[in-house]
Order: sequence, then structure tokens, then C-alpha cells
Amino acid sequence: MTETTLSVAGLHIAKPLYDFIVTEALPGTGLAAENFWAGLAALIKTHAPRNAELMAERDRLQAAIDDWHKAQRGRPIDQASYQAF
Repeated sequence: MTETTLSVAGLHIAKPLYDFIVTEALPGTGLAAENFWAGLAALIKTHAPRNAELMAERDRLQAAIDDWHKAQRGRPIDQASYQAF
């Protein structure tokens, strides 16, 4: 953690984001800052594994797309072939 991050509810939060949430986003909502950060931490804990899976799949797909384009380098664009890919 650096001087520009804070540890809140087990999360490392950039100070400007923390300040924005606490001073601008939450006032008037009736939600206490502690409850917001605890809720966010719970959401992240719940969804982080699936998000990591999705990001890995995105990387796999992007690598396949990149490889396809490299294999087609110098050839005329074949829309049917690209769509079939």
C-alpha cells in the first residue's frame, strides 16, 4: 500500500476514490461509509473468482483473434472466412 491508498474493509482504495465516495457520493443517501465499503468488499469477494475466469477467457479469445489475423497477414480480406472463424 502506498501513501495514496487506504486500507478499508480489507480493500486497498485509492485515496481520491475514497474521498469522492465519502464526501460526494454517499452524503444524502442514508448509507454510512462503513456499510458501503463493507458491502463493496463482500461483492468483490463474491464475484472476483468469476471475474478472473471471464478475464482469462477474454485473454484466450483475444490471443486466438490475434493469431488469426497474423496468419492472414498480407492476404486480401475474406469476410466469410473471418466470420466463420
